[in-house]
Amino acid sequence: MSRTTELLSRAVTCQRNGMYTEARLIYTDILKEYPQNRDILLNLGIVCRLSGLYDEAIGYLKKVYPLFPGSIQVVSELGMALVQGGFSNEGISFVKSEIELHKESAELYYLLGN
Repeated sequence: MSRTTELLSRAVTCQRNGMYTEARLIYTDILKEYPQNRDILLNLGIVCRLSGLYDEAIGYLKKVYPLFPGSIQVVSELGMALVQGGFSNEGISFVKSEIELHKESAELYYLLGN
């Protein structure tokens, strides 16, 4: 098993177990080697949001957004990070604009309602 594969496995395990700080450090380490890896960027955005590091989360999620066209998960994570980070108007506008593109997504309607 390669070093990166081992690190990724450890990061995912940490993330699943709520050990967000450790997961964030590992993902950041992997990102140095793979700076445009969309899965790493997404997971970094998620663990940062869950850790309350909203500005950092928004940065990662805005980077990953164009790399995952049509991803409801990315839209949801970015929308939540914006709202939780104090950018409610931007977050709500963003989710509303995405609903126009993904009218079938109950998850986005639910997100907007919360």
